[in-house]
Parts: sequence; C-alpha cells; structure tokens
Amino acid sequence: MKTKKEKKSEYNKQYREKNKERLLEYSRRYYHENKEKSAEYSKQYREKNKEKITEHNKRYWAENKETLAEQNKQYREENREKISKQRKQYREKNKEAIAERQKKHYHKNKEYIIEQHRQYRNGLKENIIYKVICPDKRYYIGSTTRGIQERLYRHFSDPRDKKESLPEYLRDKKYTREDIEVEVLEKFESGYELDMREREYEIIAKYINDPFCLNKRNFVYGDKHVDNHKI
Repeated sequence: MKTKKEKKSEYNKQYREKNKERLLEYSRRYYHENKEKSAEYSKQYREKNKEKITEHNKRYWAENKETLAEQNKQYREENREKISKQRKQYREKNKEAIAERQKKHYHKNKEYIIEQHRQYRNGLKENIIYKVICPDKRYYIGSTTRGIQERLYRHFSDPRDKKESLPEYLRDKKYTREDIEVEVLEKFESGYELDMREREYEIIAKYINDPFCLNKRNFVYGDKHVDNHKI
C-alpha cells in the first residue's frame, strides 16, 4: 500500500504529463512577464548555491560524458556559421575586457606559458598533410614540415602569400583561427618529405574539381602539373 507522500508524488507526475503543454505555455508567459525578477532570482540562487551547482554539473557530466560530447559535436556541425558569428560579435563587443583578461592571465601564469611555448617550438617540426575546413564548408588541403600550428600561423599572418588561395579567402571572409577546423589527414616520419608531397598531390588531384575545394585549379608540384580540365 502506497504512503500519502507516494500517492501525492504519483498524482503530481500524472498531472504534469497530462498538462505538459499548458504548463509549458504558462512557464513561458510567466517568464516574459517577470523577466527581470526571474533573472535576479536566478542570479541570487546561483551565487548562494555555487558549490552545489558546480558539483551537480561535474557529476552530471561524468555520468553523461559521451552523450553530451556527441550532442555538442552535432550542434557545432549544424550551427557552424551561427557559432562563428556569435564569437565574432562577442569579441568585438568585449574587445577591451578580453585584452585585459588575457594580460592578467599571462602575468599570473608567465612561467608556465613560457615553458609551454618552449615545448611547442621544440615540437614544431612535423610532416603532416592537413585539411582546413571553413564555416561555409569550403576546405583547403595542404602539407607542412614544420607542424600544423606554424603552418596555420603563416596562412593567417602573411598577407604576401600569393602562391596559395587560402590566405586570400580567409582575409576576404574575415575568418579567424577560432572559426576554422583542422583535420590531420596523414603523418609522415622525418626523411619521407618527398613521399608526403607525392601523397599530397594525389589527394588534391582527387578533390580539385569539387567547387568547395579552395586549392587553385591549376597547381604544380615538382615536375607534375594538374589542370582541372584534364582530370
């Protein structure tokens, strides 16, 4: 036999299920009519229960890690341009605050950052064929013997790079490093640079007719010349 508390809980559950849409509409209307009051209450609640909320979020993340990661990935893929636009607007709106926060972070973690940079420079040399994917789904295939981060830095920072179409496209679209995704297609050990160039040639030749491919329609590697009309 159910207790009074269990009966009440069961009744409330059935009531919520039966009146789901009506309750949702009431909640929305109440929120819009009391927006400032609700925001202030939420703020006070978060401040009062900061540790409790943090612990709950950690536990929830640990229990649903894979599901949440998949949901986040799917959301980013479906809303890539929207996210990129929001990031740009946020950076423009909070330019001074971001600069000040970065400055404080650097001074607070100066030794650690210097050590990270040293390790980064030591690991720059790496033979990689990579794919840069822009928010509008256009992509570029390239290779580097100095590591992907160094190559990306060149793509974004060198306005004189006239030999490739990617830097020009990034400037025209005003894309930043945060806007793009990078996929490592293949890695090669030191001493296999020629094999890497040959493989890069094969991959570009495969995709050169794709309208989303940003590699120039005519390109030369060594004594090999590819024209999109001849592929």
